[in-house]
Amino acid sequence: MPASQDPPQAAEGPSRNERPYPDYPGQLLGRPERGPGSIARFPRRILAFAIDWYLCYALCLWVLGALDGWLALAAPLAFWAYQTLLVGFGGHALGHFVCGMQVQTMAGGPAGFRRAAVRSLLILPVFPVAVVDENSRGLHDRSVGTVLVLFR
Repeated sequence: MPASQDPPQAAEGPSRNERPYPDYPGQLLGRPERGPGSIARFPRRILAFAIDWYLCYALCLWVLGALDGWLALAAPLAFWAYQTLLVGFGGHALGHFVCGMQVQTMAGGPAGFRRAAVRSLLILPVFPVAVVDENSRGLHDRSVGTVLVLFR
C-alpha cells in the first residue's frame, strides 16, 4: 500500500457525540423533567429503600428478639413480602409514599402483584438497584417493565 494512503477504517458505529442522549432522565420515555410523572432521582430512591428496609428489620427484631440467625433470614423475607404487598396493592411502600414516589408500568398503570413480586425479589441483592440506565431505571425495573416516578 502506498504511504500516502491511509488504511481503511473499521466501521464502529456513531460516536458518543452523535448518539441521542437525553437531557434529563425519562426524556426518552416521554416523561416530564420535573413534577408528577417525572422519574424519581437517586437520593429519593435511596431514602425510600432505607426507610422500608429498616422498618422491616425493626419489625423482625421486635418479633424475633435477638435471635441473630433467624433475624438474618427473616428480615429479607419480610422486606420482600412487604414490598410485594404494598407495591402490588397501591404502587408504593411506606418509603416510596413518604418520598412521593410510585412504581408504575411503562404505560403509567399500576405495577400489579406479579411485577411487584419479581421486582422486590430483584431488589434484595441491592446490586440491580445501583445499576441504572440513562433513564435512571435500575435493572430490577427494566426486567419487569416498571418505572419509579414522582406522584406529587
